[in-house]
Amino acid sequence: MPLCAATLASMIVGNGPGGRLDIPLTLDDASRDAVHRPEDARMPQFQNDPTLPAPLFPGSHMVIDDDYVFLSGLTAEDIQGGETVIGDMGEETRLVMRRVQRMLGSIGCEMTDVVRVDVHITDLDLIREMDAAYAEFFDACRYPARTCTQSPRLYGGAHVEITVMARRPAERQAEPAEEEAAGDADDPASE
Repeated sequence: MPLCAATLASMIVGNGPGGRLDIPLTLDDASRDAVHRPEDARMPQFQNDPTLPAPLFPGSHMVIDDDYVFLSGLTAEDIQGGETVIGDMGEETRLVMRRVQRMLGSIGCEMTDVVRVDVHITDLDLIREMDAAYAEFFDACRYPARTCTQSPRLYGGAHVEITVMARRPAERQAEPAEEEAAGDADDPASE
């Protein structure tokens, strides 16, 4: 498997002053393309949820690749009407988790596909309230990996922000390709 110059450079001990490499490392265009854009991989899709305001940061609500879906951190403040629950840790968590569930559903995923969650809350003393609401969205004993940290200030005065990573199930990934193949079989021009 070809290596990119940065990976190769990190594997070689520097031989110049201060550990610098004195050997220039370059890749020809074909090697660089093979490292960064394998032919069998699709480019990630960057999407914004049309029901949410455009992000105020340089980023996307969702990034979807062949295997995973990544959702940016979401707070009650990001959701229209969410300001009505700000201050109630349990209700903020439920509102955000319902939106996460809807966003995943819009691309064919379910909460059972979630493999990792990062939670930021403004007060770790309220973690039990957040945990109780959070647990409502997963099957018992099938919780994703999770990190929960205290962040003293969250956007818009929210008290919880949740970021999600979900695996795209193989059978759901294959469905569009199978439908295309079935459509080609019905098309007399494809023969």
